[in-house]
Amino acid sequence: MARFGSTRGLVLSLLRIGVVAALIFVSSYCTHGGNETTNAPLSPDEAYLVDAYVRIAEAKDVHNVSYAKSESLFAALDSTIDTTRVSNTIRKLNSDPDRWIAVFRGIEHAMGSERGERESEEPR
Repeated sequence: MARFGSTRGLVLSLLRIGVVAALIFVSSYCTHGGNETTNAPLSPDEAYLVDAYVRIAEAKDVHNVSYAKSESLFAALDSTIDTTRVSNTIRKLNSDPDRWIAVFRGIEHAMGSERGERESEEPR
């Protein structure tokens, strides 16, 4: 059970970070309208952050279907995600908020094609 608590704390922390990042993204995009720094490729650390986010989101989706399988996925993520690297990357991104746009585009690209198709089929 201690493992679940630490995994749950990690996931909740990353989700909180995602919310803060979304707020930064929206405020940055509204004030600057996007610029050329967002078109630059992701750094290796930014790509790692995108990958970590996508893996956590996938495990969260599995949780809705199979609790036991999601627990094993969260346990694996807990032992494989480098939280120090994630934290340092977020700190760097916060010093250059425009880079968040590139990170969100990376997440959207990694997850968006499958989810975007499902969302476009839903009635509005």
